[in-house]
This record gives sequence, structure tokens and C-alpha cells, in this order.
Amino acid sequence: MKKILAAVIFFGAVFALMFTYTAQVERDSAAVMENIPKKGTVTMLNIGAEFCPPCKAMEPVLEEVKKQYRDKIHMPYLDMQQHNRQVQMLGVRSTPTQIFFDHQGQERYRHEGMLEKEEIQDILDSLLEKKTAHLSENTKGTS
Repeated sequence: MKKILAAVIFFGAVFALMFTYTAQVERDSAAVMENIPKKGTVTMLNIGAEFCPPCKAMEPVLEEVKKQYRDKIHMPYLDMQQHNRQVQMLGVRSTPTQIFFDHQGQERYRHEGMLEKEEIQDILDSLLEKKTAHLSENTKGTS
């Protein structure tokens, strides 16, 4: 009888730990997705994985882009192992994947695989130009 009670307590504790961990992961993931895309700002979401050689190869390029556009864009990173559910919700099939959102939060461009710095810059510059044009259109009649 004591063995059965000990087994029930053990499995209950394991279940409680698993439930708590799962709930924490869900809360953390929801917090991550809260600012993807970030409204009012052009967003470039980079999705990769620790084990992905092309993702590693893109890291220096992404760091340069992040420095160049630091005050102009939001550039989050999602690791597909840590945020598997969110990556699936976004419809990502491979890494690396880059998803570009305009300032209104609409997806405007998606690319699977490596992107050159110049390609990233072209996409971001285009989205930033549209943001600037949109903002100036909205302020024309207010002066």
C-alpha cells in the first residue's frame, strides 16, 4: 500500500512539474510574440536555429544590419527550437527564414534561406520609404 501511495505521489509531482513548466513556456512564448510585428515600426523577424549552419553564417550580416538600422526597425530573433509553436503558427518550414512586416504590422515579404546584406537593405529601405510616405500623407492636411 505504501508503494502505491509513493508511486501516486511521485507521478502527481511529476505531472505538476510538467504542467507548471508548460504553462511557463506558454507565457514566455506569448510575451515573445506580443511585439512581433511591432506596430508603428518596420519589423524584420529572423527565424533560425542553433544547429543551422546557414543561420550561423547569416549572423554577421544580421548584426551589421541591426547596427545600421538600430533606431529605424525592430529586428527580433526566434529560435525554432525554443519557440516551435510560434514558428509553426507563422507557417515557417525551414531555417533561416526572414519575415518583413510594414509599419502597420502587415507581412510584406518572406524569404527562406540566406539573404545577402544588400537584399535585406533593399527590402528594409523600401518598407521605410513607404512608412515615410504614409506618414507624410497623413500630416498634409494638419498644418
